[in-house]
Amino acid sequence: MNGIVNIKGKDYKTVAKRVEEFREKYPRFSLINEIVQIDEKVVIIKSTISDETSRILSTGFAEEKRGSSMINKTSALENAETSAIGRALSGLGFGGTEFASANEVENAIHQQSTNTTKKLVSKAQARKKQITEIHARQF
Repeated sequence: MNGIVNIKGKDYKTVAKRVEEFREKYPRFSLINEIVQIDEKVVIIKSTISDETSRILSTGFAEEKRGSSMINKTSALENAETSAIGRALSGLGFGGTEFASANEVENAIHQQSTNTTKKLVSKAQARKKQITEIHARQF
């Protein structure tokens, strides 16, 4: 894998690829991650990139909701950290052709499909209830 993923016709760099390029170009810069919020519902991470004089050059924030996906049931913290790092690196120019990383886009697509499936199931259940009620009134 070359660290670039094509999603719907656009090339996205993985966060791992961005970190690799960042470390090669700026080995003395720091990348610090901080937990902004962590509880049973949500994880918010802030990533800060500073130069060798501790001057802040870029920050990135990410939020993940626990249980919003199979991965987030066990790894919401890790997903938020990866996304925050990717966003901070994008702010510093390590974004490729798109600001979002491949990881973020894949997660967003998964969330959209999960939400669409839930909506379809809810609509089907509501329709089934309607039919059952109509049927019960007829007899």
